Amino acid sequence: MAAQTRVQVVLNSAGVKALLNSEGVSGACRAAASKIRARAGKGYRLVGPYHPGSRVVYRVYSNATGKQREAREKSLTKALKSSRIRGGKA
Repeated sequence: MAAQTRVQVVLNSAGVKALLNSEGVSGACRAAASKIRARAGKGYRLVGPYHPGSRVVYRVYSNATGKQREAREKSLTKALKSSRIRGGKA
């Protein structure tokens, strides 16, 4: 039986913050939020990017039509569920 090696990982906080605010991560977040907005249909809009702290954030907001569609059809809820990553693939 092989001996187990204990590994300790120390993250560079400034590096992680830079990564979370990078153009690549921002683009991936925008693409995901745009996909959710498109799947939700009429009555929703994409807002962002925001930088509320150490990361980039995009939001999908509803107008009156979107609120009614969410109440009746769960359109935004379904769009979010269908956009989740399963098995490492979006």
